[in-house]
Amino acid sequence: MSTFSIDFSEKYILTNGQTGPNTVLASTIKNDSLVFIPLDSGTGSDQLWYFTNTTSSNRFRLHTVQKGDFNAVDISAYSGENTIHPHFVAVEETTGQKWAVEKWSDGSAKIYNDFTGSDIRLGVDGDNGMPGILGGDGTGSHWTLSKFGGTVQTISASGALVTVIVPTSTATSTATGSLVSSAGSPTAPPANAPDSGKTLGKGAIAGISVAGAFVAAVIIGGLIILWRRRKTGRAGRGGVFTKADAMTSFPLVDRMN
Repeated sequence: MSTFSIDFSEKYILTNGQTGPNTVLASTIKNDSLVFIPLDSGTGSDQLWYFTNTTSSNRFRLHTVQKGDFNAVDISAYSGENTIHPHFVAVEETTGQKWAVEKWSDGSAKIYNDFTGSDIRLGVDGDNGMPGILGGDGTGSHWTLSKFGGTVQTISASGALVTVIVPTSTATSTATGSLVSSAGSPTAPPANAPDSGKTLGKGAIAGISVAGAFVAAVIIGGLIILWRRRKTGRAGRGGVFTKADAMTSFPLVDRMN
């Protein structure tokens, strides 16, 4: 079997003959599982796949944009189970993360790893319809890799950061449609809307004027009270104002008595 030419700079949509062109392989933010979801659902980062190289020839790691470079698809058994599952784990140099992508006779892709060997492939679990590992040559193990030339952009919509996929072209015809976040693009304000950052209403101006007058009255009142206290102190001491000594740990003694 011939191998696929993998472009490491591209993102891919993965579909298979059993689930059809409108259902794609994806990751999930909830856990490390692989799932099938409808094309165009979510933000798109969970269904965009890319490949990175390993130390073995023609063996690649599988990542989604959602999981990033440090998590890749591996094959192992969950604790307490006797069956193995494909799921995301931290990147390591293990045979379960070294995947081959070869061509079936019909031109579709056969995806397997060095841990299970070429007879056990990535496909659709017949018991639950979830992504799994199985033998045979059923349509669930015949994959189509649709190449998207789009880029992942982070924009602000209503103050929140969202991920948007901007597709530009596809290499195969099985995956169609655009992967765009339901959050949409930021909406510009109407042309005649007032600029709230530059214009104050009449009510705001009146409030500022009242507050200013109140502060001025408090300051003037405080000055009058202070003047009266000083005048009273001078009268009680024979008209002589005495400056207090520096603070000590003992009470001050009035030297005028």
